Amino acid sequence: MEETQRGAGERDPLALLRELAERGVTVRARRGRLSVDAPPDAPRELLDGLTAAKEPVLAAITAHPGLPGPRVAAADPEPRPSGHPFPVTDLQSAYQVGESDFPELATPAYIAHGFEVPGLDTGRWHGALRTVLARHEMLRAAVGPDGRQRVVPLDDGWGPALVDWSHLDAAEARAAFHRERETAAALLPGLTDGPQLGCAVYSARDTAFVLLCLRLFVLDARSIGLLCRDLADAYEGRPFAEPPVAPGYFARYTEALAAHRDSQAHRNAVAHWQRRTPALPGPPTPPALSRPARARFARVRHRLPAPVWAALRERARGAGLSANSVLCAAYAEVLRRWSGRPSFTLTVLVATRAMLAAGPNGTDPAPAACVGNFGSTLLLECDGTGATFAERAEALQRRLMADLPHTWLSGVEVARRARRESPGAAVGSPFVFASGLDEAASDVLPPHLRAEGWELVFKSMHTPQVLLDHQVSEEDGELVCTFDHVAEAFPEGMVDELAAAHADLLRRLAGADAPWTAPHPPPLPGALLAARTAANRTARDLPGGGVLDGLREGAARTPDRVALHGADGRTTYREAADRVGRTAAALTASGTAPGELVGVLARKSPGQYLAALSVVAAGGAYVPLGVDWPPARLDALLARHGIGRVLADAEGARLLAELERPVHVLPLDAPGHPGEPLPLPVPAPDDLAYVIFTSGSTGTPKGVAIPHGGLLNTVQDMVERFGVGPDDRLLSLSELHFDLSAFDLFGALCAGATVVVPPCAARPDPDLWAHWVRHSGATVWNTVPALLDMLLDHLGDERAADVLGGLRLVLLSGDWIPLGLPDRVRRAAPKAEVVALGGATEASIWSNYHVVDRIDPSWKSVPYGLPLANQRYHVLDPDAGFADVPHWVPGELFIAGDGLAAAYYGQPALTAARFPTHPRTGERLYRTGDHARYRPDGTLEFLGRLDSQAKVRGYRVDLLEVEQQLAAQPGVRAAACVVTGTGAAARLIAFLVAEEGGGPGTDGEPVPGPAALRARLGTTLPSYAVPSAFHTVAALPLTANGKRDARALLALAEEHAAGAGGGDADRAAASGRAPRTERESALARLWQEVCGTAVRSVDDDFFASGGSSVSAVRLVRRIEEEFGVRLPLSSLFEASTVARQDALLDRHVDTLLVPVRPGDGAVLVLVHPVGGHLLGYRALIDALPAPYAVYGLQAPPSGRLPATLPELAARYARAVADLGRPVHLLGWSMGGVLAAETARRTDLVQPLSLTLVDSFVAATDGADLDERAAAAGFFTDYLGQRDDVAEIAVPAGHPDPFGHLAATHLPREPADALRGLYDQYRALYRLLLDHRPRPLPQDCPLLVVPAERERPDAFGGLTPLHRHPAGLVPPGARVAPLPETHYSVVRGGAARRLAELFHTRTAKGSA
Repeated sequence: MEETQRGAGERDPLALLRELAERGVTVRARRGRLSVDAPPDAPRELLDGLTAAKEPVLAAITAHPGLPGPRVAAADPEPRPSGHPFPVTDLQSAYQVGESDFPELATPAYIAHGFEVPGLDTGRWHGALRTVLARHEMLRAAVGPDGRQRVVPLDDGWGPALVDWSHLDAAEARAAFHRERETAAALLPGLTDGPQLGCAVYSARDTAFVLLCLRLFVLDARSIGLLCRDLADAYEGRPFAEPPVAPGYFARYTEALAAHRDSQAHRNAVAHWQRRTPALPGPPTPPALSRPARARFARVRHRLPAPVWAALRERARGAGLSANSVLCAAYAEVLRRWSGRPSFTLTVLVATRAMLAAGPNGTDPAPAACVGNFGSTLLLECDGTGATFAERAEALQRRLMADLPHTWLSGVEVARRARRESPGAAVGSPFVFASGLDEAASDVLPPHLRAEGWELVFKSMHTPQVLLDHQVSEEDGELVCTFDHVAEAFPEGMVDELAAAHADLLRRLAGADAPWTAPHPPPLPGALLAARTAANRTARDLPGGGVLDGLREGAARTPDRVALHGADGRTTYREAADRVGRTAAALTASGTAPGELVGVLARKSPGQYLAALSVVAAGGAYVPLGVDWPPARLDALLARHGIGRVLADAEGARLLAELERPVHVLPLDAPGHPGEPLPLPVPAPDDLAYVIFTSGSTGTPKGVAIPHGGLLNTVQDMVERFGVGPDDRLLSLSELHFDLSAFDLFGALCAGATVVVPPCAARPDPDLWAHWVRHSGATVWNTVPALLDMLLDHLGDERAADVLGGLRLVLLSGDWIPLGLPDRVRRAAPKAEVVALGGATEASIWSNYHVVDRIDPSWKSVPYGLPLANQRYHVLDPDAGFADVPHWVPGELFIAGDGLAAAYYGQPALTAARFPTHPRTGERLYRTGDHARYRPDGTLEFLGRLDSQAKVRGYRVDLLEVEQQLAAQPGVRAAACVVTGTGAAARLIAFLVAEEGGGPGTDGEPVPGPAALRARLGTTLPSYAVPSAFHTVAALPLTANGKRDARALLALAEEHAAGAGGGDADRAAASGRAPRTERESALARLWQEVCGTAVRSVDDDFFASGGSSVSAVRLVRRIEEEFGVRLPLSSLFEASTVARQDALLDRHVDTLLVPVRPGDGAVLVLVHPVGGHLLGYRALIDALPAPYAVYGLQAPPSGRLPATLPELAARYARAVADLGRPVHLLGWSMGGVLAAETARRTDLVQPLSLTLVDSFVAATDGADLDERAAAAGFFTDYLGQRDDVAEIAVPAGHPDPFGHLAATHLPREPADALRGLYDQYRALYRLLLDHRPRPLPQDCPLLVVPAERERPDAFGGLTPLHRHPAGLVPPGARVAPLPETHYSVVRGGAARRLAELFHTRTAKGSA
């Protein structure tokens, strides 16, 4: 009203200041003048308005400046009545919400102390507890149904629980007592009951135990100390250290906080955080497992001895830093090292007692003596860009000092505001720092109850929505560092190791100046490196000699044994040695010099392999060349590296003859007569054996030069390790220019075995491989995984066992091994040992191995395993001075040892870059460019190229995890994912290979459609990790070496996006096409405008492309502006793609019943809530089992609504009847009431079941519509967030509640664009208020799902249906409450639980 009475050019100064704060503008009054700090994008008109209103603004600020902080009022002259309500603080509210059954990390906030007290006087302890509960009133606080707290009387019968353990001796009782720690929270009365303290006494033979559980809702760190001191005094009969605080102090504190929200200091805090919040980085990202629904905490502690702690404080002072800043920086430092993220946000617990404004009589002792939770939270950015620890600690302290004055807008509220402005925004951090170091305190409080005979056995602290809570405190002069963490959320032992590194860092900082200014982090403690150090102890004496020794000895000892078996017959060791000797002599005669590169250009055959051996025998290094290479590439490679001699078959010779550059061509088999074998040399270890050139499609090929010593080391180790011997036949499917062939050839000769060389087909040919496995009697298989996977698919189980049953050793390397492949191999070849191998061409074929004897269900991939002989691995952080990374943390993979290549041939600069020297050990390293991590047992886990993780619209997605989830879907045999586009246009694309018999037109289990896949994946993956498009392909494309071809997948994705992919109907439905018509292009442009994501296909789903309920409203508005047609919001379910929206514009009619999701099972009809549309059901729809066919009832426009709710339900019943199928009815909010009235029309519809989800009905007859409550409810619904009623509220008496909230919460959104939606909301709300509720129908199974955490008076004039005094829920109905609010009950994890409830209740009826 005040606003309307002002002149047209005037504005309410408080409203102006609030709006300025929301735009990030701070305004201060200094010496009668305004001091303004505005961001560059602050609206000019607001700043001009501030200038025009200078005097009233100055007066408003001066009237309530709010500095230096809230002022707690003096005690009331008259005591407040018992049970007088007062507000909860932000932190209390967060604890209250987090105590409910949150989808993840839910727990009561409490601390438990366990004591052994052999001489416990139970009666005295009972009395001490009651005395202290009476002394400190906040221990008796309870939360009422209105969300406020009250102090309640202590029940006369309250006392500790007494447990008889007299049947247990002391040792047995101690073991049992430790187990009680897990259930300590069960001792706490309900938050709504009080008191906020629970205790149990366990009396065993010869001893007793006390478990004390304290709820943090009413206690901060100082309060715990006060409570423990007073309990000890009361138990031992000492007088208390100080008089009790007058009643009501904490209540007045909370009221002071509420009053402070109207101060300019608080508005400036809003402005400060409006500008800071968008710049806050995310939380740390240490290795973590999935977050459990219930948080169970474990505790790790270390202590810094008093002298070391004193030295650390002294060095901190010398650096100009507070002890708390240094300790917080040290915590950030280890989190930085464990997460690989330089900058992140921590939640810092702030003690506000000392920040309160002093009263008129000076310092008040009450804040220091009052038991209550005076804590707040602050979101602290930890900037990791500083070069040294000192610089990073200084930056942290500066940031803390800049943010601390604004902590009266708590981190809890900052996060809530961010979510209101951008629903789904992830602001905040589950990593907490809390300091109990209080330099301002004049007393020293005990950390726990200290009384004679009381021995502390354990402590345990739980806080909701927290992963790792780090506290620092001082006990007996020592620094105590505690790490309370959710045990199930981290790999076992990880937090122990993090704490050990933290202790080591603090000791280093206390002991010397150097760690403060060192450019890199200190080494990890030796204990953390012990397992990998042991794994790297691979020194082993191998036979040595030369790679031709096996050929020489075979020719001498077993001359008639077969050395090579190919399409042109078998070659014995004698024949092979003779041929190699003759061809080597020919090379030498042609002028081949020692160390010269000699090409081998031929089709795959035993002759090709013998030619490679001939080059080695001549003292040269063979260079495999491909007959299918482009002539230009072949010519350039020969010229660049001066290769003047080539051994070639007829085809190779023809290719070389066509080159412009002359090349000396020699035949694979030099002419001569069989006779005595020519002597085969023993090359020196440093002489080159071969140079393999990579076959990348861009850039200059790299020639990997492998010396004899490296090759021989790998070959001899593998032959000995896996017992390869003369009876083995090694099937060689790899081309000579793929280094797996080097083991096939030299490994077979080293073992005196046979290498089987099938001819090479133009494309992968499983029939050919199967023939050669069986025909040759192969015993050793050595390929990339994809080839064996392909063969198994081709053969089928029965035939695979027949063909592969003779294999005894299967070597798989070069690419990811599908987790199901080892077991498939064992079924086909039960005697085969399956070995995963890894390494690099630059490190002599392989450097590590892992015998796959089992598949752990938790694996994402088969581990890399352990290093081979005389080879070593390091996982390092090159940006941190090649520091070792901790266990479980991804780092860059380096190889060291005898297998390293000599160089990239002829590329010294590249060699220097990729083969650095370890700065501490002096080892020569090879930088693989891969990511890996160590497990605590020293096992390596390969994580892929840098990296297999990708960014999709700002979120980091693990492609391997998505592929694993896709491969687990019915009908899917293999999957691969790629990311196309960048930034906002990035899209995650999935390619699927169907199981045999699962493709289109077959009888096998089909691959689910895109909608079903999205729903299934949504139960295990975050929404941003669910692919936006799915393409079914016959097989994943492979490179020539049998590895997955990522470039081909990207090209295929682009092809599909452009509409050129072609394919069957299923594939087309999954992939879609580009816009073709002018209107489709215009719709795609509107999508991109509202979603910020490029639309590549008219078949993309709106929500999968980044759409939300907010952007849905904008899209509907923009479509109306562009085409003059107002589509219902619910049409986004029926027409969720550009193509379907285009069709809908052609045939637009207002329909009540819209199809939402197809299915071949039971039909579910969802009834709209008070908003009139169905968008609120989106999470529930995704969570429902795939077979359900889902329809939705949407409201007609407000101008066409009938006069009563039953009339509207009658229309809905007719629409459902026209469907002609039995249906289940489900309604949330007003939808439940409408569903019930629809079900009454048994002449039209007989529902299979009726489900009402948190429905409200009129509390009294004739209630008026509260415009303020209606507007608040509409915006709460629209913004998709409801934490408490104070979040979205309208000032009393405001003439335009809707306009006020639109300007406050959506200042950039035209208010008129939402007015139509609001008019419908109001009209439906009024129908509900005017409707006289009736008992629910009993003609079908009835399920009522209340939201337990919603207040009964949340909506003006309404009351929860299940609580209506008329008893509307009939006997026999199932009432299944969920611990949610009215809005959260249909979202996230709650939607999944709701779907399970519905399905469990109705499945039998649908069968």
